Formats: sequence, structure tokens, C-alpha cells
Amino acid sequence: LAASAYDGTLTPGKSFKISANAGKVTGCERDDDDKIGQVLGTGSRATQNGQTDQFEGNYAVIKLG
Repeated sequence: LAASAYDGTLTPGKSFKISANAGKVTGCERDDDDKIGQVLGTGSRATQNGQTDQFEGNYAVIKLG
């Protein structure tokens, strides 16, 4: 997910659920009844050595279900 698709912080190993902010997800505990998946990892990309990265920014890797 791109950073624009989630609210707050998604923590690897925890879960996520639909956010109150339309069209986004937000982090939650693994035992939350509203969870819809798990956060597998997070990271960021940046321009390096003068080479522009068109995918620059923060992201999260998730698993639905």
C-alpha cells in the first residue's frame, strides 16, 4: 500500500482494519474483531545517487485475510 492508502502507522506483525477515513485502512491489534489482514512489512524508497525514483515514498506490504 502507498502511504496515501493508510492512516497513522502500520506495524509489521500486527493487523489492520478499515479506517473511519473513507478509502483507507488503519493499524490495529491482532485480536481486533474488525481486522481484515496482517501487516507483513513497511519501508520507504528514495531518490539515490541523483537517480529519481518514481515510486519514492513510504509503503506497507500487507496480507488480506
